[in-house]
Amino acid sequence: MLNISRNPIRDKVDPEVVKTFDQTSISKTIKRFVRWSAVLTFVVILLLFVPWTQNISGYGKITNYDPAVRPQDVQSPIPGKITRWFVREGDTVQEGDTLAYLSEVDASYLDPNLLERIDQELNAKVAAAEAYLNKANAQADQVEALQLSLRIKRGELDLKIQSDSADFAAARVNYELAGNQYKRADTLYREGIKSKYELEQRLQSLQEAQAKLTSAENQWRQSKAARQRLEADYAEYIAKARSEQYTAISHREAALAEIAKLQNRRNTVEVRQSYHTVRAPQEGVVSRIYIRGIGENISAGTPIAELFPTSDDRAVEIHVRAMDMPLLEEGHLAQIEFEGFPALAISGKPDLNFGTYSAHVAVVSQTPEAGGTFRILLRPSEDWPDRLPFGTGARAYILLDEVPVWYEIWRQINGFPAESYDAPQNPTSNSSSSTKSTSSNSSSK
Repeated sequence: MLNISRNPIRDKVDPEVVKTFDQTSISKTIKRFVRWSAVLTFVVILLLFVPWTQNISGYGKITNYDPAVRPQDVQSPIPGKITRWFVREGDTVQEGDTLAYLSEVDASYLDPNLLERIDQELNAKVAAAEAYLNKANAQADQVEALQLSLRIKRGELDLKIQSDSADFAAARVNYELAGNQYKRADTLYREGIKSKYELEQRLQSLQEAQAKLTSAENQWRQSKAARQRLEADYAEYIAKARSEQYTAISHREAALAEIAKLQNRRNTVEVRQSYHTVRAPQEGVVSRIYIRGIGENISAGTPIAELFPTSDDRAVEIHVRAMDMPLLEEGHLAQIEFEGFPALAISGKPDLNFGTYSAHVAVVSQTPEAGGTFRILLRPSEDWPDRLPFGTGARAYILLDEVPVWYEIWRQINGFPAESYDAPQNPTSNSSSSTKSTSSNSSSK
């Protein structure tokens, strides 16, 4: 009745007779469900212990690692008017190739012979500076001549002063001698030995000696005064000559300053005229031309064309959340999916990925972007596809530590941070099996 025998009798007994068969038997569907449930439960438990690589994902685009070779605008260095184009969009140019030609619109630079005019002014100022230099040298020579003449005349007057001083000393001796003689004659006259006539002669001699003494003293003083006048006169002459010399030097310095200004202006005009020809700053492709007319006026700094430099120094720029940024450092490995290249990626199993490419973290920005995210630059750890246009979208998976699946599920549920690891010394090597992409898949692309 319970249908537990190995020899079933269901086929031998009519079910309508024994209805308990329907109530006590187990259907094959239920048995199959129980069997598959057990298998699936075992598989799920087994998968919970499968290794899982934690990662930080982010979406970004292709850029150039070197800022010097990123797409740039070629700007007009001066205000002007475009008179001719030498390139078209899509043309490949080398460094220094001419892109366009500008003509002047500034009234101060419209003279076609401006450099010749400046050269004439410059030559005139140079001649004036030389003339002032010659005048200053002549005044210096005049000062030396006056000083020499002063020394000569000073020597002559010194001799004359010495001679007058000697005459004055002799006249003083004669005056003293005549005075003594007069005193003796007066004494003898009082004693009656000398006559009054002799006394008067001695008095006359005394008066003559006194007159000669006064004359000699005046001559000596006049000589000294003449020497003082000589010093004063020549000091005035020398001061005047030096003043003329310094005036000439001052005028020469002013002329030199004007020469410097004119040279500066000439150099400015030369450089400005060289700016009439807009040249390519480096090798690249003219991807866009902004100014499409001839004769259109533009101001200084106006972009006239976009140049896309030719460079293989590519990188992927992505943005990560602020909570993920502390886990990253330079050298961490990553896997990248490029738009336009078929790929099948499992973020936690990089060894099973198809069509992804290896990279490593090159730059971790320390300042947040406008949206609060942080900028990360990834550089290739293997050869990337040849044709990756600038700005192509890319999804990156920055690989962290390897943990069991159950731990990752538990971490995600609780919102705990991922486990990081120390970046390798040589991030370009693909020694870890968890970071390499399938080389056959890459080569097939």
